[in-house]
Amino acid sequence: MSDRLDPIFVRTPIESEAQWLDLRRQNVGASEVAALLGSHPYLTAYGLAGDKSGRIPKQDHDSAAMERGRELEPIAIRKLGRMFPRWRLEAPGAYFADEALRFACTPDLFAIDDQGRRGTIQIKSVEPSVFRKTWRDEAGELSAPLHVALQAIAEAHLTGADWCAAAAIVVGYGIDVHVVDVPIVPGVIARMRQEVREFWDEIANDVTPDPDYGRDSALIAAMLRQDDGTEIDLTGDNELPGLVDKRETARQLQSAAEQSLKECNAAILHKLGPAQRARFAGGLITAKTIHRAAYQAKASSYRQVRVHHDGEHA
Repeated sequence: MSDRLDPIFVRTPIESEAQWLDLRRQNVGASEVAALLGSHPYLTAYGLAGDKSGRIPKQDHDSAAMERGRELEPIAIRKLGRMFPRWRLEAPGAYFADEALRFACTPDLFAIDDQGRRGTIQIKSVEPSVFRKTWRDEAGELSAPLHVALQAIAEAHLTGADWCAAAAIVVGYGIDVHVVDVPIVPGVIARMRQEVREFWDEIANDVTPDPDYGRDSALIAAMLRQDDGTEIDLTGDNELPGLVDKRETARQLQSAAEQSLKECNAAILHKLGPAQRARFAGGLITAKTIHRAAYQAKASSYRQVRVHHDGEHA
């Protein structure tokens, strides 16, 4: 059952995890939109396109970070209640979507502040060292990372909120919650909406965003796992000869590095003899014996890239 908020946004109560996951597959989420702006630390536009187009197998299981965040969220809400006793807090338990644009969010928390304004608070569980590195601006002031700020702005937009904030819950010797105000910038909202619209247009026209070959290498391998047995003519591709040369150089460097590593390990073991540990001028070396149980590898498939130069047997 959905409740229309206005001519654009629709609120759908979350009744089950399966229902929620199904809703998420149909839209670009507020937590994903940073990928379309090139600002997401873990997701690219290419990966998002693979997911939404169904070309990447669905990953519905939680990561350890997602599970930790879900477990810590009630604690964060209780601490926020104590930090801001005059605020009225509410966990929405709902999915909000611009169904025409296919842009949506699942806000963590609504808050009515002491001026009667309604806001959204995005709660993030952050490991202490990550918090120290990524939740400060260049001047050292507390600041939400860009992808978190974009998510908070998107959630405020999609729920009609007056303000938004990000709250980092950090578990160290104690449990700390740090709240950062995030300004709602109309220009940012317009840019997000434009990127989402263009993204779905590309999906509809079977156009895939350009990959980031460093970040998307595993996704490319997954999406192009199976060959079709054909041969294509790429003799007119001017980039390929350079790529092949670069690959050969990387392969040679890798081989040389692996050989150098073997030689260093052998020399170190020779000096340690049967000892498990050794102190040296720079610290401590350990060389424990590792016993690895026998196992049978699961069946899998992948594409093996090999280069055969003209005149060589292919």
